[in-house]
Amino acid sequence: MVERTFAWIENYRKMTADYEYKTESAEAMLQITFCQIMLKNLLYKFKTDSEYFYKNTHFLIKTTSVYKKRQHKSK
Repeated sequence: MVERTFAWIENYRKMTADYEYKTESAEAMLQITFCQIMLKNLLYKFKTDSEYFYKNTHFLIKTTSVYKKRQHKSK
């Protein structure tokens, strides 16, 4: 798990070298980087979950709308 975390951090150019003079600034940059990583992962999960929901319910929505149209025409 630690190696994966370091690999994620190395993807951010600002974190590859320590340019900060104060340790507080370096810690703040790490926190910002982790927030970006978590947000990116959450957005990816939300996107895939919504695509999965759409793919599995699209047919259901289509069939019910066709059914409603047929029912409306018969009256």
